[in-house]
Amino acid sequence: MLVTKNLKFAYDEAAALNFPDWEVASGDHALILGPSGCGKTTLLHLLSGLLRPTSGSVVIEGTHLEALSSSALDRYRGQHIGFVFQKPHLIGSLTVEENIRLATFFGHKPKRNKEINQVLEDLQIRDLAHRKVYEVSQGQAQRVAIARSVINQPAVIFGDEPTASLDDESCTAVVRLLKSQAEACGATLIIATHDHRVKSEFPNQLTL
Repeated sequence: MLVTKNLKFAYDEAAALNFPDWEVASGDHALILGPSGCGKTTLLHLLSGLLRPTSGSVVIEGTHLEALSSSALDRYRGQHIGFVFQKPHLIGSLTVEENIRLATFFGHKPKRNKEINQVLEDLQIRDLAHRKVYEVSQGQAQRVAIARSVINQPAVIFGDEPTASLDDESCTAVVRLLKSQAEACGATLIIATHDHRVKSEFPNQLTL
């Protein structure tokens, strides 16, 4: 269960954002909708612990993120949260497999080769494992990013505009992959987007 209450974030005194209280059940798939500039990404960063709220609370499976120290919050994110961005943000000097393995290092959850190979297989990128990420297509790179987000079996997977730059076919494929991988590891899935093509896939929606 993810629960927010009285959540507020202020970049400065003139630019404060107040967010409605929200609950997302464990294992649910939810969508944060709204036009550019409405605070979707800010809310997603608050929910995932990338930003600290000015006031209010974010609770994931009983853990108050705002109460954690910086080091504890970093550790919590590595172990319990997966994140997929609009751009994959992979490390170009590493291979596909090494990018995924790096996530297990930061999450303090080292995985056996069998587990990494299974994720690669599930996302149909097993044959790309030893390629540098600059050698793969945009769609393949996004699959690598999804693999990286689920390898530690997180409690919550967040997606920040993961389909915004994709064509219709790729958009559908990425949404289905995110949902199937979230279901496979029992994770809650929360996506922030202004892409209305994905609305029908998510019954739980918060519009800002």
